[in-house]
Amino acid sequence: MIFSVHTTKTANKFHFISNLTRWHFSAREKDNKRWLKETGRLTQKEKNALRVFTKILKKYNFGKNFIGKPFTKGSEKEIWINVKKFVNKKEFEQIQEVFSVFDKRFEKIWKKDKKKLQDWQGRLEKSLNKNKKIKEIFKKSKIFFRVKNLPKNIEIYLLIGNGGGGANIGQNAITLDVANRPASFLKHILGIVLHEVLHLISNSSNYYSRLMEGTVKRLRVSKKHPFMTSKMGKRTIINEAIISVLCPEGYVFIKYFLNLSDKKANEYLETRIHDARNKFSKWRSFFAKEYYSMVKYYFENKKPIDKPFFKNSIQIFKKFNLY
Repeated sequence: MIFSVHTTKTANKFHFISNLTRWHFSAREKDNKRWLKETGRLTQKEKNALRVFTKILKKYNFGKNFIGKPFTKGSEKEIWINVKKFVNKKEFEQIQEVFSVFDKRFEKIWKKDKKKLQDWQGRLEKSLNKNKKIKEIFKKSKIFFRVKNLPKNIEIYLLIGNGGGGANIGQNAITLDVANRPASFLKHILGIVLHEVLHLISNSSNYYSRLMEGTVKRLRVSKKHPFMTSKMGKRTIINEAIISVLCPEGYVFIKYFLNLSDKKANEYLETRIHDARNKFSKWRSFFAKEYYSMVKYYFENKKPIDKPFFKNSIQIFKKFNLY
């Protein structure tokens, strides 16, 4: 598996504006607050532009029609050509107008963060392609997720922001908002990269998808549950947790990047549970702690994921609500 890391201005501008719309629960609210603090309050014209863009984003949503795909993948010269093919004429004109409205505001952030992204680009290219640990992880993940082949190439598109990733722009590409993380944060960033690539790998497994759908149907969650009111949906809740038990919260990250003993790993996860900043991050860490021994057994014994593994997720969800 070969990694290539990219940074384009237009992709970052799309990310900047779409994040400000808050159209999806995955929006990075901390980034929005920082950007507005540095550039000032939104004008009425900008608010109107965000409403227009929100409607377009919601129409295409995530999935195969996600409008972020043509805005992110490809070179700077290709982006607007691809976007024009992706949307209708009226939407294309509306999007261009929205982008022009945010020209000055985005430029203020871009001038500060462009160099940071370029630094991360070089750092990640060096760290990913020659890392024997990462190669071993993917080799075992192929067995774990029951897939025939791993992606030969993975494209990583770097975005301004405070740290996070996405696997919504294609079968062999991920996004990584990393500009405001220091170089000392490299291990965690590699953990996020692995998390997103593991999403791509699991998505290519029909067996995994069938077990996931069966688990989602069996899981009973009140509509008043905090996770449900956030509009995540049961599939997102379980899917994120399953990938997290490997990386970056769980066994794989702890073994290969933190090099902790099982005892130290338990202490590490306990701290993350109690110090978690929000309920969903607490959920992922709790899930990783409860699954630690099971993941270790499956991963080290090259045992593929199966029904008992997924069945355990429902029991952990129930236990979390009593924690």
